[in-house]
Amino acid sequence: MNTSKLDRFLDEMPQRGLPGCDLSVSRNGQEVYRRAVGFSDADMKRPVDRNTLYWIFSASKVITCTAAMRLVEEGRLNLGDKVSDYLPSFAHLQIKQKDGTLVPATEPMRILHLFTMTGGMDYDLNAPAITEAAAQPGADTVSICSAMANIPLRFEPGTHYRYSLCHDVLAAVVEVVTGMKFSAYLQELIFNPLGMKDTGFHPTAEQLTRFAQSFDYNNADGSIRQIPTSNVFCFTPDYDSGGAGLFTSVDDYMKAVTTLACGGTAPDGYRLLKPETIAEMEVNRLCP
Repeated sequence: MNTSKLDRFLDEMPQRGLPGCDLSVSRNGQEVYRRAVGFSDADMKRPVDRNTLYWIFSASKVITCTAAMRLVEEGRLNLGDKVSDYLPSFAHLQIKQKDGTLVPATEPMRILHLFTMTGGMDYDLNAPAITEAAAQPGADTVSICSAMANIPLRFEPGTHYRYSLCHDVLAAVVEVVTGMKFSAYLQELIFNPLGMKDTGFHPTAEQLTRFAQSFDYNNADGSIRQIPTSNVFCFTPDYDSGGAGLFTSVDDYMKAVTTLACGGTAPDGYRLLKPETIAEMEVNRLCP
């Protein structure tokens, strides 16, 4: 396989404003290409390698939806269920009108709406309902996500699409269904069986030493600015953000997505999801 063009493209990434890059390509469950370029620290002294860890932010959503679909597969959760069946605070939602007035929602928010980002929620991390809930002693995933029900919706659930905190709420629903912390459920269902030893929500001191530095990229001029290597979506030490809270390595993340790409079964025979469940995840539910 001639990869010279791809090699050259990746080698150019640092000059294009990306300090470091790691690419893995798999086919039929086998890695067929791997190349890392650049550096993982702000001083440009530590090369990117297989031990480098990253906050993956919204790539966490793939893992969260996989975990929730396992419950759907087992009949413990249904796409048509009301979110309020699991988080009672979602029984009395309000919608903010264009003139600023609030009216009661006429449609319930359902589990399907969480998956498809059609719940009417937004991504305002500084909403008073969130900051006040996070300030309470012992604030965790269920308590903070329950408080999100106090934030007025942008539209009736199921009528429009808006990227939002829906997958954080989905993680809270998973906690209620399983009776486990979301992180513990992922550890039992996905991370341990697939051998993902460097994936989680709250890194250890040792893992923090292997994190890639975070940067803010300016689309206008291609410049980069170093920013703190932290995760603003981790509201408290007990909060597991299903939408953006995970860190991982490229090797670890590939174990999960490769298993999904190969029909839901890992190389050692562990079945994460049935092929028909994965087919359900691939259905386009937003068009027309």
